[in-house]
Amino acid sequence: MKITLLLFVLACFCSAAFAQKEPGIHLASIRNSSFKPATPQGRGGDSAFLEYVIREVLESPEDIRFVSNRELLTPLCVQYCSEDILVLDDSTKGDKVKFILKTRPYRPEGKSLTFRVASSDSLISGINGKPAYGAVTQLPEKEIDTLILRINGRPLKVPREAYSDLFNPNMCEFDLFQQGIEGYYSLEGSFLYLYIYGGEGQNLYVAKLIFDRQQYLKKVVVEYPELLRYRVMRETFIGY
Repeated sequence: MKITLLLFVLACFCSAAFAQKEPGIHLASIRNSSFKPATPQGRGGDSAFLEYVIREVLESPEDIRFVSNRELLTPLCVQYCSEDILVLDDSTKGDKVKFILKTRPYRPEGKSLTFRVASSDSLISGINGKPAYGAVTQLPEKEIDTLILRINGRPLKVPREAYSDLFNPNMCEFDLFQQGIEGYYSLEGSFLYLYIYGGEGQNLYVAKLIFDRQQYLKKVVVEYPELLRYRVMRETFIGY
């Protein structure tokens, strides 16, 4: 009994210690990335992009725990992918994890638009008071209809605010400037990350939706200007 208790305490201690080290592992790997292209502004690459995300994008200092180098993470398996439906289904970390994402044609009815310049109708700043990711220079063609997450068959509530402002998601295609939707476990498996690329050209964005094993936590989105400025639009982009 004492041995069992001791092993349990040690396991909990090791797990906690590893969880504490995880952000440091990711930060060090990104800061040591070899991808550092020269730019006219003297900045670029994974390390510079990381510092931008920490400084300008994360909502609070504690969110640095979600920063990740995707090359170090375990991806979820893509079970099915089409233009309208994506299914990620995996049990690599023990639990049965399943994401189901469905899209539909964009429905303009009942939606109000705001613009980045009051006298212009060419640059959209928002749809129904929320950002219009993937639809800056033109109305979106499709929107996310539903996003479902189940762990061991138990559905986790995913609020519409998690994805209602993410338009024209790229479901399956991989090329120089786009990647399909991908899911990952954090190193110790406590968090789940869903990366969504969307839009094209000046409408491009990369969104990271963050979940723990009980609920949706938040999302982090970076748009085209910063993706271009830091030269991270490439097939080997390691994420954030």
